[in-house]
Amino acid sequence: MLSIPGVLLSLGATLFLKEPPRGKKLTGGEQWGMMKSGILFTANHKEVKWIIGFTTLIGVTSKIWFFTYNPYFELVKLDLRLYGIVFFALNIIAWFFSRYAHRISGRFTERSILILMVFLIGLPILFMGSVVSVVSVCMVFPQNIVRGFMRPFFGEFLNRHLNSENRATVISVQQSVGGLAQFVALGAFGFLLKSWGLALCLQILGVAVLGLGIKAILKYKKIFG
Repeated sequence: MLSIPGVLLSLGATLFLKEPPRGKKLTGGEQWGMMKSGILFTANHKEVKWIIGFTTLIGVTSKIWFFTYNPYFELVKLDLRLYGIVFFALNIIAWFFSRYAHRISGRFTERSILILMVFLIGLPILFMGSVVSVVSVCMVFPQNIVRGFMRPFFGEFLNRHLNSENRATVISVQQSVGGLAQFVALGAFGFLLKSWGLALCLQILGVAVLGLGIKAILKYKKIFG
């Protein structure tokens, strides 16, 4: 009930949006040609493939983890009155690190931030699966540090490593790959969850993201120097 006014306000706002003027109308063949060139550009650049792979890993893992919050809270019998407080705190943390992402990233090297993101995702997931307790609920806070920080950080990351002509193409491919990966990963996790239980599945997810994340960091050093 409390969310209804916000939804109605957003709906009303969309009625006043206007499309920018179209510069050029493309034929179906021209649109296909642009898509093809974008896919070929992505396939032939190691830097672009790394960026898409890493952001997909972090994004998909975060999405899966988010959907385990409520089942985990129920599993450890967290007081229902604390649910709202926890989610309020999560959004405040995400807001803070999104707001000050540029200032924070300026104090660390790019590689150190990437390493930190992997461990802020992987280790808490592994801990929650290994130590099933109300105390482990606090492990969801690091993930929301990454949630708030990653979008502005990777926006700057793309600006540093790609020129303006190819940036939009890479973002489009990135979104497509990420959506497909989420579809597959959520289905697979749901299947494992039914068979093995939440705690074990969290352990598997934590080990997987740590392993893939460390492998990606090692490749980062070779690709970006």
